[in-house]
Amino acid sequence: MADLPPPPSASPPATFTVDIQRGHRALAESVGADSQPPPRRPTRKVGQRASRLRLAGKLLGLAIFTLAGFVWLGSRPPPGALARVNEVYITTAQLDREVLIRRVFSELSAGSGGAETRTAMLERLINQQREAQAVTRTGMVITAADLDSEIDRVRIRQGWTAAQLAAALTRQGLSRSDLRASLQDVTLVTRYAEQVLAAPSRDSAMTFDRQSAWAGAVARSSQVIRYGSPEMAGARIGAPAPDFTLLDLTGQPTALAAFRGRPVLVNFWATWCQPCRVEMPVLMKAYRQVQAARPDALVVLAVAYKSAPSTVSAFRREFDLPFPVLPDTQGEVLNRYGVGPIPTSFLIDRQGIIRWMRVGTWDDALLADKLQLVP
Repeated sequence: MADLPPPPSASPPATFTVDIQRGHRALAESVGADSQPPPRRPTRKVGQRASRLRLAGKLLGLAIFTLAGFVWLGSRPPPGALARVNEVYITTAQLDREVLIRRVFSELSAGSGGAETRTAMLERLINQQREAQAVTRTGMVITAADLDSEIDRVRIRQGWTAAQLAAALTRQGLSRSDLRASLQDVTLVTRYAEQVLAAPSRDSAMTFDRQSAWAGAVARSSQVIRYGSPEMAGARIGAPAPDFTLLDLTGQPTALAAFRGRPVLVNFWATWCQPCRVEMPVLMKAYRQVQAARPDALVVLAVAYKSAPSTVSAFRREFDLPFPVLPDTQGEVLNRYGVGPIPTSFLIDRQGIIRWMRVGTWDDALLADKLQLVP
């Protein structure tokens, strides 16, 4: 084999040092003849321009992040929302009201008529809402007097007296204003159909076709978003109260199921909630009045949301609370009940069925009235 020529002599390798203190790049200590000299440092003016560009980039990124956060927060449904029709939400409270009104109608009709599931009710409310929005955009409105006339028309057609209707509403914890709210959308759409969509010839088949075409166009132009199943929407009026067990301030477990056979008021509150401080004396007064008459007539469970037990203990001593106080430190029970704002209370009858839900504070008259729902 031929001898290979000797390799060319190599320059000694360059060694590097790093100025860690000032954050400079590594520079060669020995530079070969063919090497380029180190780059010149940028002048102060160029450095200032680069700093300004970096700052502007950071500010722009922060602005984009903040705007995205606002968009994300704005897209979140409020507590208790079951669906959104365009920009209008349909809530669990509205669906609960429909359940109670259907009970009123069923009672007055001696139970005639099929039961409507909550899912079917929600779809009906969605359809009514999008059609009512379309009618409202035409300028047509419905007044309270119009709704009262519609209520009386239905009542007379069904053969109910005004006193019978009022009594049935009261038994379900409702008022005439609840009935008006329930009938508003359907009454508005019905009036529009009769005055605008009805065929001039009064031909029923033509009218049906015109109404169907209009309803289809409204449905196609509306945006509907559903948030889960209405059958699983936390605690609901007319449904069994979700059971729970929490430790009281002595560390003893307290279960809602242990009070079956007695009326229970579950009150969600917090030590840092100012309206809760205003409400607590109202609960105490009603509780003591009922206990004085019948010791087994009412249980109050005060569920303290995300409040430290030591703070809850101080609060209990301050108000001398006479009923069980249960810290819900992680908010698990509050979430199970689907509670949004606090204070929120649930009235549960002797069979464990939720008969009323109050979002906000009680006053003496309102609490005394609603306690009649859980005798």
